Amino acid sequence: METPLLGNQRSTNGGHEGEAVSKRTAIHGLLREFGSESKRLWRIAGPAIFTAITQYSLGALTQTFAGHVDELALAAFSVENSVIAGLAFGVMLFAYALNFPIQKFLQAQRKVMVMAVISLIVLVIHTIFSWFLMLKLGWGLVGGAVMLNTSWWLIVILQVLYIFITTSDGAWTGFSWLAFADLWAFVKLSLASAVMLCLEFWYLMILIVITGHLTDPLIPVDAISVCDAVAAETTKLALLLGLTVLLNSLQPGIWGGMIGGICLQTFILILITWYTNWNKEAEQAESRVKRWGGAIAEGE
Repeated sequence: METPLLGNQRSTNGGHEGEAVSKRTAIHGLLREFGSESKRLWRIAGPAIFTAITQYSLGALTQTFAGHVDELALAAFSVENSVIAGLAFGVMLFAYALNFPIQKFLQAQRKVMVMAVISLIVLVIHTIFSWFLMLKLGWGLVGGAVMLNTSWWLIVILQVLYIFITTSDGAWTGFSWLAFADLWAFVKLSLASAVMLCLEFWYLMILIVITGHLTDPLIPVDAISVCDAVAAETTKLALLLGLTVLLNSLQPGIWGGMIGGICLQTFILILITWYTNWNKEAEQAESRVKRWGGAIAEGE
């Protein structure tokens, strides 16, 4: 006896519908998992990004106020902030150097919101007093230098006070000689990170130096410095960014070198991320925490 064609059609349709339902369920599960992981990520990444933007804005705002003083003041601050302070980055012990380990400690304790709040408070104070000292009182670059240094030290002091007062939920147990235990292994790890940070920071600084050797370098130095600041700070100032790009196009080699370097850096980072064994990295990180964690790690 032949099987009815209608029955075959229903059976086939039922199979297709089952596959479609299964695919939709898988997609919904994937989207739900993605949403859940994204929420966890942005609880940490969001405040961390905000902290980076607000702290970078300290120098950017001072540079903006310097531009309201005169062109020479803007060029002078650009060279100081980008080249002189940049070359000292990682070499001299000052507020930058103290800020890094403190922030790494707070990040490890997931105290990123504390960092964001402190940075916002300091940014507001910095904006008001920079305007008052540089423009209202007419102190110019002196007022900018005083306020910028004060703001960075204020960030460091407030973060240290938070750690000392709250003990960071037990993570801070006070100073101990354990900090010097197995120090060489920690130095080797830190040196690699320091070299990476210095090279990344010095990359744009070299461009400023090269620009300063052009004929009539005042406007090019101002343009490339403002362009760097705006590009890293925000995309909302599209008009100003477009203006600086236009001015920068007078030196196409410098602009092309900047874009080429950033593209090459991004490509290399993608390759490293792709070929890195992250399970192995997680195991090494866990062993370092147990090795350097002191009493907290031993008690777990």
